[in-house]
Amino acid sequence: TIHGLWPSNYSNPRLPSNCIGSQFKGISPQLRSKLKTSWPDVEGGNDTKFWEGEWNKQGR
Repeated sequence: TIHGLWPSNYSNPRLPSNCIGSQFKGISPQLRSKLKTSWPDVEGGNDTKFWEGEWNKQGR
C-alpha cells in the first residue's frame, strides 16, 4: 500500500495538512470494500479510524 500522494509546487513544496472542509461521515459500502483491499491500516488494524484520520488531516 501507499500512505499518500500529494501535488506539490517545486518552487514552494508544502503538503496539505489540517485543511478546512467537510467532516468525515463514513464511507459507502462499495468504497469501503475497495479501500479494505487497497488501503488497509496495517499498523493499528482499524481501517475506518485510519481513513478518518487521513481525511481529517489531508482530505478536507
